Amino acid sequence: MIFKGTLIVGWEGLFRIEGEGEILKVALESGLGAKNSAGFGCIILASKV
Repeated sequence: MIFKGTLIVGWEGLFRIEGEGEILKVALESGLGAKNSAGFGCIILASKV
């Protein structure tokens, strides 16, 4: 996708992340990666799909 003149490469799939509970909670609530405020980096728990 081209976003404001910049190519954004995205990935879709099942990913496993590990870490402390509070850090994982922040990642789930805020997203992972760059351009989160533009709607990129959204994640959901696979067990909730």
